[in-house]
Amino acid sequence: MGIVRVVGDAPPDSTNAASSAVAGADDLLTVLDAQRTLFAAQDQLAQTQLSRLQAAVSLYKAHGGGWTASDRASASKTSSGA
Repeated sequence: MGIVRVVGDAPPDSTNAASSAVAGADDLLTVLDAQRTLFAAQDQLAQTQLSRLQAAVSLYKAHGGGWTASDRASASKTSSGA
């Protein structure tokens, strides 16, 4: 099961747990456990996305990507309105 699927599935589970707790069917511990699972999955998804983007930047740099000093100078002139 992929991490995106876990994060996608987690919100309804935590919402159902919260509804059950309000109705008195489950205790607060069940709600907190469902929320903890959701937050852990969301955190792992964000970490995975960060790693993927960092790898893309590293690949770009390894293939000679980047800016030269003249490119940076012209970009700063363009952004400053000069």
